[in-house]
Amino acid sequence: AARFVALAEREAGDARPRRPLEDLARAAASIWRFAPELAARRCLFVVGPPGAGKTTTVAKLAAAQRWLEGRRVFFAQADTESVGAFEQAALHAQRLDLVPARIEAPEDLERALADAGEGGCVIVDTPPVGPQQPERCARIAALRACVPQAQVAVLVPATLHEADAEAVLRRFAPLRPSCGALTRLDETQRWAEPLAAFARQRTPLAFVTDGDRVPQDLRPLDPTLLAAMLLRRGARGSSAEDRCA
Repeated sequence: AARFVALAEREAGDARPRRPLEDLARAAASIWRFAPELAARRCLFVVGPPGAGKTTTVAKLAAAQRWLEGRRVFFAQADTESVGAFEQAALHAQRLDLVPARIEAPEDLERALADAGEGGCVIVDTPPVGPQQPERCARIAALRACVPQAQVAVLVPATLHEADAEAVLRRFAPLRPSCGALTRLDETQRWAEPLAAFARQRTPLAFVTDGDRVPQDLRPLDPTLLAAMLLRRGARGSSAEDRCA
């Protein structure tokens, strides 16, 4: 908030007409980092804490690549501990015209990448990593090591308080995330708290999710959309459509 005020005061003497959306977008671009187009490469890991909505988000990202880009897309499930995780991934794959893959070891990921071909991509749903589960993060790191050029997207539920959101971003920092995203945006009015954590940790923002429709409820995030979200939240209240339209 202090940085927004400082930017406004610095421009107060400007003679040009005030344009709230443009001004706020310019301020947002100076405070947050934003990621370039997501999943443009061959492999993307989606990581996050329990309850972040990873599997649904992977389905949205995979569907967007399959339907909008026409790519051969593998829905790779690396969560071998949660009951029904692979079955859920396989169901998404069947409905969305994706290729399911079970990832238990690095060679499984290498095989999926080979099968996807140069024009395809593999999106990996990973096991949830809680504060007391460093071994899971180590397993994800071992998979990532076999694809050094892979992207990593860390999901942060919009329902978290700022300190908890920062803890999540720090937890996944050893994986060198390419970007992050706010999920479950439709479940809270306090999403500015985890948003502040992204600014503090300098993790680039890539997208937001605000529902369970695949892939409609995923929106790439840039300074202009973030500015529109902030303006709508201040002007009209709490509905997800108002915040993200």
